[in-house]
Amino acid sequence: MDIKELLEKVGDYNYNQDKILEAFEYAKKAHEGQVYITGESYIERLLQITDILLTTHPDCETVCACLLQDAALNNDEGCLEIEKLFGKSVCLLVKRLREIKKVQLVSDNQEVSVSPTMTTKEQRIRSLRKMFLAMAEDLRVVFIEAAERVYEMQVLKYRDVQEQEQYAEETLEIFVPILDRLGIFSAKRKLEDLSFCYLFPKKHKEIKKQLDKEAEKREEYLGLAAEEIEKLLTDNSIEARVEGRVKGICSIHRKLKRKEKNYIDEIFDIFALRVVVKNQDDCYRALGLVHSRWKPLPRKFKDYIAMPKVNGYRSLHTVVSGLGALLKDSPVEIQIRTEEMHREAEYGIAAHWWHKETGAKERTPLGMLEERRKEYMDNPVYKDKLKWVKSLVDLHEKTERDIDFEHSLRLNFFSDRIFVLTPHGDVKDLPRGSTPIDFAYAVHTDVGHHCVRAEVDGNIIPLDSELENGQTIKIHVDKRKSPNRYWLSFVETTRAKEKIRSWFLGQDRDESIKQGVELLNRHLRRLGKEKLDKDFSLLKTLKEGKALKEREEILEDLGKGAVTIAAIIKKIFSPGELFLVRRKQRGLAGRKRGKKKGERKVLIEGKSDYPIKLAACCNPQEGDKIIGYIPRGGGVTVHKRSCHLIEDLNPRRFVMANWEGEEAEDKMTTYIEIDYKNRVGILNDLTGVIRELNLQILNLHRIKKKDHNIIFMEIEIFDYEQLDRLLSKLEVVEDVFVVKRLKEDEIKEIFNL
Repeated sequence: MDIKELLEKVGDYNYNQDKILEAFEYAKKAHEGQVYITGESYIERLLQITDILLTTHPDCETVCACLLQDAALNNDEGCLEIEKLFGKSVCLLVKRLREIKKVQLVSDNQEVSVSPTMTTKEQRIRSLRKMFLAMAEDLRVVFIEAAERVYEMQVLKYRDVQEQEQYAEETLEIFVPILDRLGIFSAKRKLEDLSFCYLFPKKHKEIKKQLDKEAEKREEYLGLAAEEIEKLLTDNSIEARVEGRVKGICSIHRKLKRKEKNYIDEIFDIFALRVVVKNQDDCYRALGLVHSRWKPLPRKFKDYIAMPKVNGYRSLHTVVSGLGALLKDSPVEIQIRTEEMHREAEYGIAAHWWHKETGAKERTPLGMLEERRKEYMDNPVYKDKLKWVKSLVDLHEKTERDIDFEHSLRLNFFSDRIFVLTPHGDVKDLPRGSTPIDFAYAVHTDVGHHCVRAEVDGNIIPLDSELENGQTIKIHVDKRKSPNRYWLSFVETTRAKEKIRSWFLGQDRDESIKQGVELLNRHLRRLGKEKLDKDFSLLKTLKEGKALKEREEILEDLGKGAVTIAAIIKKIFSPGELFLVRRKQRGLAGRKRGKKKGERKVLIEGKSDYPIKLAACCNPQEGDKIIGYIPRGGGVTVHKRSCHLIEDLNPRRFVMANWEGEEAEDKMTTYIEIDYKNRVGILNDLTGVIRELNLQILNLHRIKKKDHNIIFMEIEIFDYEQLDRLLSKLEVVEDVFVVKRLKEDEIKEIFNL
């Protein structure tokens, strides 16, 4: 790539080629004599990045900023000169890119303004924050960053193995989700596959080999099938362009894993046919014709036009069989969309500015550029994406530590998303695992504070139920009600947690102490313990509770939500006072005590064949008490038991973990009593709670009384948090009167121990 080729490409658009040439000459002079790790000159690197950027059809200012991005990296005077020569807008873009580069994870042998004591993780988090700040000011930053990242991934072979893994992991975990969320799929797909190649080389090679084996046949199949569809539509006066594409290797891998298959010929939708028509009416007409000619598969039709994805993606998806003579009865996915929808699918938010009401290569009068930019900035889609980016900035400002920021970032923004609807049809974007309380706070803080009941698609559900994609949620409020501390144990979003905690922090001291006393007494009562006396003497057992004033401070913190009830209970009572030790969970532990320190594996539920990853937040070492957590991506992440982040994780995903050669912790049991009014289905509701929490009932007794029934259960338990969640969920089951833990003498009498 040279400047002549670049100018020929931009010649198809109404860019100021003289200004682009001037930017090139300025950058060439600034980087004279510099050679990149690939062996090419630095200006050649910038030309290649700009060439990649052109696939998103940027404006002239963005092209200039891309060429100039490193010209004033360590030179403030250079920024002033750039502003004078190329304008304020280009200068601001260059400055924002410069701020990101000053804390880049890998410095490429450039001078960077990073403290010598800063860790790699801190550098990365600072770099992310800088990028989000820059994106919040001007989303064009992300187009340049994405183009540079595609280039870096394409030349990753020139770096050492450690840098390759760092780049690939950061790309897959941070850049790919950002591009997906902003709808920039063309760059997202490239980065996804390039990252997968370095992180999972064996899997990448296996899938690529399978794809290459049938590549020629597949091309023939797709060509014939496309011709059939195009002829059908043309015969019915629908102008259309039909093309086929094979899904990316990373996407195929996820599909194989999700469907528990090993070979691509075991899944049908590794390729798709894309039908692009003139308008939305033609989309539905084309769908009707396709369904009338070929047999549609049940439950495979998705209307993303009527209900777009969270990232704005619109299209009709269907799967049919019988299409194409060579395909025989193999199912084929067909996507139907308009030209505008297709541009949005490829370029995301960029499509709303650079392609508004014009073809991809239609010239735009220079006098309209400023007007076009204003239209773009006022576009609801742009504002929605900008709002999302700004929420990333807010997230960092509201988290006290960088590690909390990264944890919340992955949890709230880069995990799987769902979208649910208000009764008026407004879409709310939430992380998977969100509950009606999360939804209520997403609507408005007051709706969250006063939420008393939730309906999903017309049915009342518990407030800690997980919401699902596409549901319509109606929240009932009561101004006399206020937040419940139990909500903190299950809400998923950072916003909901912050609002709940802020509400409790706003209460006065006496009220907070009162609520702390009530909360602790309620938990003591259901544990079969005596309630607090007037001097709160029970808290004297705590190191920080010797004086009355100190005990009041503990209760105040509890009332404000600054500490959890589980933390207080575990400090007051030993496990032996809360549970009965039933048996040791040994598994493979104890068999290989001869292994040296540093060679021992982590056992999950006594087994060593689970893929595990040691959590970076607490970095567990041999000898530490550990716990396993199953994230949504699979595998098991191992944390220290003392890790502060596990309090925010879903307790249903915890599993037993210990180091090989060390005994696992004792399995414990608890005995509970449930008093309830008999009705059809109540036993199923009660046991359903236990199944949902992945607990095991070891023993059960049922007693019928005149006006109610009682069930006594022996349940295998993991820790107090799990017991607390169990009791709380059982208490809200309809027609349940009392739920409590049995005392020792009651256990002996009922279970004959």
